[in-house]
Amino acid sequence: MFRPPLCHSTLLHSFRSSRTVLRHGRRFFGQIKLDKTAEDINKLSPDEQIERLSQLSANAENNPDVDLWSLSADLLDLHVPEPVIRATTTPLTFRARMNNFFANQVNHFKNIFSMYRLAKAHSLPGVDTPKALRLGIFQVGSTSDTAWVAPLRRIAVQTYADVYCALANGDVKAIKALTTHPYTSHLQGLLKSRTSTNQKFIWTMHSHVTPPKIVSIRAIEGHLGRGGPKLGNRLSVQTLVRFDTTQTLKVYSKKGVQISPKESSTPRRVTEYLVLEKRMWYDGPWKIKQQMFERSE
Repeated sequence: MFRPPLCHSTLLHSFRSSRTVLRHGRRFFGQIKLDKTAEDINKLSPDEQIERLSQLSANAENNPDVDLWSLSADLLDLHVPEPVIRATTTPLTFRARMNNFFANQVNHFKNIFSMYRLAKAHSLPGVDTPKALRLGIFQVGSTSDTAWVAPLRRIAVQTYADVYCALANGDVKAIKALTTHPYTSHLQGLLKSRTSTNQKFIWTMHSHVTPPKIVSIRAIEGHLGRGGPKLGNRLSVQTLVRFDTTQTLKVYSKKGVQISPKESSTPRRVTEYLVLEKRMWYDGPWKIKQQMFERSE
């Protein structure tokens, strides 16, 4: 059972990783002439991408002080579930229903494959997976406390609460520790938009309307170095979690007088889809990377 924290105060995927590295490679290795823009690099053939990635990997080995695999990664093909039976806004056509159905099924099979990779690499947090091919890999969307994804869901909830607490407290250091690009920039922008520094924000998560749920997960080989990582494994993981909570955000003056409207004391429902990311070759926390949204019909 999840109790809301309170706060007061595959080869194709490997090509995606290679494009990320190639786009930023010149920043670290000036001796390699990458005369391509980011858009041009996306047009390279798989063989050309592998060749350029091999050049960067070789130079990374000759420059041990440079961590090539710490570069910001692209958002993977995570999927927000699409309505099939009924829509929340306008009615769906039969063709739209079929498209949504197949998109959801593709996401389901990709979830299973990613769970298998994580289980095989013993990379599911808080779970012992002596054998990867078990029922647990099929239960990505489970909200059971005994499911393989239960510990990851708990991590997601705690990270979610910690990030919002840090935002309320204006704690930039904590925000940077728990988020990554582009969500870090988004939250820093929110902090800069505050009109006064003499205000105190108090954020509280009161309840979960529905249990937090992992709706999409991807695990790819993100570390493509020849020698492999010294810690953990090569997997880079992104997971999309649906949070459906009730929250309040109150604003007080420096003297402790509430200056936000009285309505702010009434919990309101907030539903969000947030991407959490972890690179398994680093001994670091799961970090919020980005927010995704349901597609408007």
